[in-house]
Amino acid sequence: FMPFSTSRFLRVVLPLAICGIGAVCAYGAWYAFTPVPVAALPVKFEVPSGSGIRATARLLVTAGLAVQPLHFEIYARATGRAGAIKAGNYNVTVPTSPAELLDKLTSGTVMQADFRIIEQGDLLLEFPWQPAIVAVQKGDQLPARFLHCKIARLA
Repeated sequence: FMPFSTSRFLRVVLPLAICGIGAVCAYGAWYAFTPVPVAALPVKFEVPSGSGIRATARLLVTAGLAVQPLHFEIYARATGRAGAIKAGNYNVTVPTSPAELLDKLTSGTVMQADFRIIEQGDLLLEFPWQPAIVAVQKGDQLPARFLHCKIARLA
């Protein structure tokens, strides 16, 4: 039986702890800045209003972006942006890293919808993420999922 020695304990445990912390930080940096594998580009998805980071991470996987949901959530929480996800319709057209995805999701860089007046008082809304075209009469209310769209008038 050897008596407990604080200096001996620190000489063994401290370097192991520092190496472990360094490995976690290196993996975090690699994860954040390595492009996410994608099934096919472009990837279009909608983040519903009120979605948290966990639901958004699962939604990214469902849409075809192979982020690891738990790692994406940890990254978002570690950077303090987990609560800043903005609802909307997003479009990923180039290979993107988790850091760039999080930037896009927290800045609210959403797809734009186009519309044309087809008759007096009527509006034709064309949404790239929705196969159907929605005709709206003057005074109609848009469904809640369209309220977060930025709409640009076509000439």
